[in-house]
Order: sequence, then structure tokens, then C-alpha cells
Amino acid sequence: MMTRTTPELPPIGRVFKAENIPQELKAMRRWAPWKAVWNETREKYDKIPYHPNHYGLSTKDVSKWVDFESAARTLRLNPTKYAGLGFVLTDIKGVVGIDLDNCVSNGVPQPWAQEIVDSMASYSEVSPSGNGLRVLCSGTFDSDWNNHDVGIEVYSGHAPRFLTITGDTPTPLPMAEAPAEILSSLFTRYGKGRQQANVIPLTMPELIADIALPDVADLDIPESTRELLLHGPGEDVDDRSGALHAAGVQLYSAGYSDAMVLSILANSQPVMDIALSHRRHDEDRALTYLWVEHCQKAKPKAVTKDSILADFDDLSNDPEVVKQAKKAQAAAESKEDRFKLETAAEFMVRRKASWVIKDVLPNANVGVFYGASGSGKSFFAFEMMAAIARGIDWCGKKTTKSRVCWVAAEGQEDMRKRVQGYCQHHGITAAELSNMYFISNAPNFLEIEDVRAVVKQIKKQGKFDIVIVDTLAQVMPGGNENSGEDMGKVLGHCKEITRHTGAMVGLVHHSGKDESRGARGWSGLRAACDFEFEIIRADEDRLATITKMKGGADGGEFGFQLDTIVVGLDDDGDNETTCVIRFTDGSRQTIVAAQGPSGKIKKVIMDTANQLLDASNGPLTTSELTTAVISRLPHIPVPGKRDLRKQHTKRDFNELVADRFLVVNPQGHVSLPV
Repeated sequence: MMTRTTPELPPIGRVFKAENIPQELKAMRRWAPWKAVWNETREKYDKIPYHPNHYGLSTKDVSKWVDFESAARTLRLNPTKYAGLGFVLTDIKGVVGIDLDNCVSNGVPQPWAQEIVDSMASYSEVSPSGNGLRVLCSGTFDSDWNNHDVGIEVYSGHAPRFLTITGDTPTPLPMAEAPAEILSSLFTRYGKGRQQANVIPLTMPELIADIALPDVADLDIPESTRELLLHGPGEDVDDRSGALHAAGVQLYSAGYSDAMVLSILANSQPVMDIALSHRRHDEDRALTYLWVEHCQKAKPKAVTKDSILADFDDLSNDPEVVKQAKKAQAAAESKEDRFKLETAAEFMVRRKASWVIKDVLPNANVGVFYGASGSGKSFFAFEMMAAIARGIDWCGKKTTKSRVCWVAAEGQEDMRKRVQGYCQHHGITAAELSNMYFISNAPNFLEIEDVRAVVKQIKKQGKFDIVIVDTLAQVMPGGNENSGEDMGKVLGHCKEITRHTGAMVGLVHHSGKDESRGARGWSGLRAACDFEFEIIRADEDRLATITKMKGGADGGEFGFQLDTIVVGLDDDGDNETTCVIRFTDGSRQTIVAAQGPSGKIKKVIMDTANQLLDASNGPLTTSELTTAVISRLPHIPVPGKRDLRKQHTKRDFNELVADRFLVVNPQGHVSLPV
């Protein structure tokens, strides 16, 4: 049996010549390195663009693409990982790209291709494969079009598209203005009659992320449509396009939007296989095919409130279609009711607040429990969740009995002992925690597939109210906690878990190096959450403080200590221990006082205050202290950046006063507390 081998890539890195690329293109923030990924079906390499941070890029979202230097540096540092650079043409103004495929043999262009290159008299280069040519010029055209029979594609910003750029040209030319009559003549000669079928309309909606799509099994559509989306048309179906078109009609009849219908179709592998087979296995053109043929043309044939359009007779007697029409109408009316006008008297009627723990834990979307390592944040969160699962009061506060899923992403064995210790300490059996479920593996919340799998497993067990993720760091392996990109993706996926399961998500997270600055990483985390608990520690005393509460009052404090108990013996006969919570009357003032100030600037302020007070018999003013502190803080001037030592000193000084490490009298004199 013959074994098919993947052909070697051409020596892309050796032919990339950055110096030949026009400066007009280099100045645009539209660059990215690309990988060559072998496509077994097409028997050729797909060119996949990537951000320098190594995540995939969409040709539809130009904002994520980078400047030329960043892309070129990434290629230079990763010559075996990336094959070259690409330039995205989506929504571009004033640039036309012409791609001529399979027109070069043994280094000699075919006459028709050479004629086009000569007529444009602009920058041109050889493609990465060595078999094609690219021409880039200034100008505009009113549509994007192609002719695959000849091998020509013209792009002017109307389609999500990128071109690989090599700089491999024997005679570097600047980008010249492309006369409109030449572009028109190209279209007349090669593109006539093909425009509508190959242009991606500007109105095509953005695809909805996979995780945000409903499961096909949950769609209220006819069984035949569901089977098509899941498994493709049956063997007895001769007209696959007709079956796909009918699926589009049914989805619109169910009341779904343009974006939802297109995304459901594109997310179905059997459907995409049909589309790819119709468009020469080109994903961009396959998406166009779905949008134009099976969304735009299907939508007018969908069932309306009153009737089924007569020009789609094969569905006119289908009771399922009538059923979908009624449901779509009901959904539309329900949406309209959301915007019903209220009188002043109606508007003033107080909506009842929804609490999981009265005045402590709201029924929200996403929240955070954060603290330093060893602060007891996971123990605190578990004690709270266990009380909720049992429906018993917590710290004297009424709870709403709820089902909880705990994602034990780290320390699974410790978590098992923790559950055992809780049951032992409270004198209950594991059966009395039947409302609490556990996931003992660490999913990757940066990956849609893992989040979707978690959602499916949760939904299999029925309705859940809370999902605790312990810890955030363990569900974003390789991610950057300081990056709004990565953290935003994780939080977005958390909110999708809430949307699909109805469960609130609580994240157990670490505080930063300076605990006074809040949770570790991206500063937008706090703003994105509905509630936040900070857990701090001084020796054996610990305190949980509500530091943010949407729709409620923050500032609530819950002191506690961790008591060690024995839960069994290990294989060597030694005691196995865990900790359980014992609540105390500890306060933030006592904990913070015992901790001492944290943070480099605060320590400089305290050291400076002590020194100045010891060296002088007179009063120490706020101005004198802050001036002295600023002079002691290291500072390296950076052009274009402000010196923030003064602002940071004032901020930390005010926090020290608030925490009673320093005292300021009405005259502005600073002293140490008595």
C-alpha cells in the first residue's frame, strides 16, 4: 500500500525580502505571520495567519493584526514555526490586490499573467509557492471578484481576505495608481457574469463564537434539519444544496437572526463540507456560499406570521413549519414586551433583589474570591458553597438552597480531603452534600472546545445555580493574566457558561505581589465582575471582605481561622489532615494592623515617617513627608511617559491613614498612632 507523504514547504524564509516591500504597505497595521498547515482534502497547504502572541487571527477582524515590524520580528525569531508574512485586505481603502494563481512555470510567467503585470506597472512579486504572482497597487474597485477557471482574484477591501507577501521580486517597483479603466477591463474580460456569486457582501454579519451557539439538539427545528446539521444529508438525498437551503429556511422560520443562522450553518461540519465542495475547498468562499445562497436567499422563504410563501411549495404543508412560525411570532412578541413603557408609579415599584446568601452573595453572573497563597480563600469559598448546597444559614444569613458545581482545577486530592473534613466537622454524611458536584480535571478556559465540554457535562446533570472555578490560573494554562486579550476571553467564556446553564460563575483567584492593589493580573477583571471578596491573613487570623457588590452594599467582613483536623491515615499509617473554618469576630482593622503595610512605596513612607519623626522635635507636615518619600523613590525618566511618583505616594499615604498606620490631625501634621 502506498503511503502519502506531506510535501516539503518551499524555502519561504530564504526568499522573504523585506527591503523590497513598498513602504506604503509597511506603514499599515495589517500584518501577521502565517503558518502553512497541510490540508489532506485539498492536498495543499492552507495559509493560517497568527498574532505574534501565537493565537489565530480572523481575516474579518482587522483590529487584531499588527504592524510590519512586529510581524517580521516574529517570523525572524520563529523561522521553523511560521512560513511567511501576510497582509490583510479586509475593509482596506485605496489598495487593490491582484492574485494570479498557477501562472509561473520554471520561473517564467504565462503570457496572460505577464500582460496583466505589465498593464498595472506597479509592485509585483512571486508567491510563496513560486507558481503565482501578486500585484499590489493604489486604487479602488467597486467589488471583489475572481475567476478560478483562469486563476485570477481581485480584492479591494470588500471581502475578508489576506495575501501572503514575500518581497520576492526581480525588479522592485513602487505602488502605482491603477487606472480605473484597466481594472474595469480586467473585470470585463475575466470576471463578467461571476460578480454576484463570489463577492462577500459588506452586510454579512460576524460569526458568533462556537460557545455562544445553542446545541443543535436544543434547536426547535424539524428532525430532518437537525439530522442535516449533525450528520449531513442522508444517502438517499440527491440534491444536497436543496437540503441545505431548506435548513436555512427552517432556521429563519424558527426566529433566528442573520448572524445566528449563518453561525449555526458554519459551525456544522457536514454543512461546511457541502459548502467547501461547492467552492473548491476555499473557506472564505464557502462562507460566502452559505451567506448568499442559504441565508440571503432562504430568508424570504421563511414562514411569516400569517402564511407560508407560495414559492416554497415543498414546505407549505409541513406541520413543523407552521409550528415554527407560531413560535417565532411568540418569541418576537416576547422581545417587544421587554421595552414596554411604564408609568412613574409602575416604575417606582421596587424589584425584589435576588440573593443566594441574603445581603452577602447576589444571584449574579461572575464574581471573584481572591487572596494571597495560604490566605484560605478556597476554604472560605467552599464553606460558603457547602452551606448554600445544604440550604442552611451561613454566618447567620439566610441562604437559597442551590446546586453547585466545583471545578477542582488544582489540588484535587486536597479537595477530596477538604470535603471529607467538612462533613466530619459538621457531623453530616456525603449524601447531605448531594447538591454539590465536582469536576476533578482542569479544563482550559482559553479553548472553546473545553468550555463547551464543561457546559455539556453540567447540562447533563440538570439545572445548576453556581459554578466555582478553583483556581483561575489553572484554567488558563499558558495564558497571560495581565493581558486583556486572554483574561477577556476567559471572562467571556465564563459568561457564556452562565448564559447556557443559568449558573453564576465564581472564580477563586490570587492577589498580586502587592496585596493592597487587589486581584492579580488584568486591571479590568474587577470591573467585569458583579461581586468580589478579598481574603487577607495575619498569622492565624483571616478575614474575608466584600470589596464589590453590584446591587448591594460592600464592606461586609467575616473573620475566620483554619483549624486542622485528622480525616484518616495514608498508606504509611500517618495522619492525613485538612482544615475546616471556624468563624471569629476578627476585623479588617486588627488584621491589617497585625499584617503591617504591604507594598514597596508604603514601606518607604513608613520608614521615612519614622526617621523624620525621630530626628525632629517639631511637627511633621504631610507635604514634608511626601516630598521626602518622592526623593527616595527610584526613577528612570522615559521619554513620553509621566513621572507618577507623586500620585503613587499620595495614594499609598491616604491608604496608610485609612488603615490607621499613620494619623493626620486637622492641621495636616503626621504622627504615629498611639
